[in-house]
Amino acid sequence: PSIVQFISGDGGPSPNEMEVGHAATRRFLVNVVQNQGRLLTIPGNSTINVAAQLLPARSVVCNLLQLRVLSGGNVHLTLFAQDAADNPDAVVAASELLQGTHLHARGIYPIAEFHFATQWSVDQEYLELPIGQLPLPNHLVGQALAGDYGVLQSFVVTLENPLSTPAAVALYENPRGGRATATYLIDGVLVQSHQVPPYSRYKVRQYVVPARGFVRVTIVTMPEAGSSLPLKLIFAPDDGSVAPGAPGSPVY
Repeated sequence: PSIVQFISGDGGPSPNEMEVGHAATRRFLVNVVQNQGRLLTIPGNSTINVAAQLLPARSVVCNLLQLRVLSGGNVHLTLFAQDAADNPDAVVAASELLQGTHLHARGIYPIAEFHFATQWSVDQEYLELPIGQLPLPNHLVGQALAGDYGVLQSFVVTLENPLSTPAAVALYENPRGGRATATYLIDGVLVQSHQVPPYSRYKVRQYVVPARGFVRVTIVTMPEAGSSLPLKLIFAPDDGSVAPGAPGSPVY
């Protein structure tokens, strides 16, 4: 048998694909950062159903899941759709990856989690952190990739202030591909954004860096299904715009 840890975040059903992708990302990020999931024992040469979602007509569902083998042999994961009246434990007739020419993320990434550490001085040019724009190779030849959907990105940013006075700075989100929602865990706090238009810029967090001091910020996020990527996170001086969570802000 194999013992695996199963961490999941589901969204939907709903006709709104952005709402579905946002809900799945929020649940998955909270669970994966807390290492919160289930332990499953899978007997040898057998198949079990680890997750099932109902998909009504004209609706969308989404699920982000992580399987980590703790002991035993290899485990193969299959995603399939079937009629609601069919037996989910029956043998799957086909397991072909859906094909398509539309530029969208599909395939197998060799690495699905990236960690970055950097520093930024308040008197330097703005610091930009790209989300959904990593140059990822694909193990499946001939498939188009764009958006890094399903790839976890973690940042540790040290904000430094060499000046003799405190500096007010902010973290902004700046979608570059189209309308986007977002979920962040910033210093362990869940921060979310309703959908925002492309090329807009909204504050996600505000900081005051003490004179000749520093502030360390940790960010965990991932591209959200249904959103158009890439998106930039930008550290820059506070421009006096609406604060996150205030009336007129999409961030909550």
